[in-house]
Amino acid sequence: MESETTWIEQTQRGNPSAFGRLYEMYAERVYRYLVFRTQDAHVAEDLSAETFIKAFQNIRRYRIGRAPFGAWLFRIAHNVLIDHWRAATRRQTVAWEDMALVANGAAARDIAQVFTRAELAWGVAQLTDLQQQVIALRFSGECSIAETAQALGRSEEAIKDAQHKALAALRKHLAVGNLHGSKQTE
Repeated sequence: MESETTWIEQTQRGNPSAFGRLYEMYAERVYRYLVFRTQDAHVAEDLSAETFIKAFQNIRRYRIGRAPFGAWLFRIAHNVLIDHWRAATRRQTVAWEDMALVANGAAARDIAQVFTRAELAWGVAQLTDLQQQVIALRFSGECSIAETAQALGRSEEAIKDAQHKALAALRKHLAVGNLHGSKQTE
C-alpha cells in the first residue's frame, strides 16, 4: 500500500495521477473547512478547486518532513480564502436555496435546522478571526491541534488556548442570543 509520502514524491517527479490520490485524501476536509468559513457551498467548491490547483502548481516547493502535508494544504486553503474575501464585496446576500426553503413552507424540522445553522453561524461570527479559523480547521476540516498550528503558523499551546476561548465564547454568545430571541444583524 502506497503512502502519502510516496504520492507526494511521485507528484513532485511529474506524475499527476499521484496527486489524484492526495486529492482523494483531502478534498472533503478542505471543502468542509471552506464551506464552514464561507457559509456558501458554491463558493466553497470554487475555493476548494483553487486550493488544489495551487497545491498542484506548487507541490515541488513542499518539503516532506518540514510540516505535515495536510497543514501545508490547509495553509493554501486559508490563503485562497483570504484572497477571496479581499476581492469580495462587503455586502452579504442570502443564498437562493435558503430563501426557497423558507418560502416553500418547509417542514418544521427543516426550518429548525436552518435556524440552528443560522444561530451557529451567528455565534461563530461573534468570535475573533483567529478563533473562527481554529474552529473551522479543528471541527470542519478535522485537523489535529498540530495540523491547525502548522496551518496558522502558531504554537500548539496557542491553538489549544484559542480553541478553549472560542468554545467558551461560542457557548456564551449562543446562550445570550437564545435569551434575547432573534439575533439578526444589519
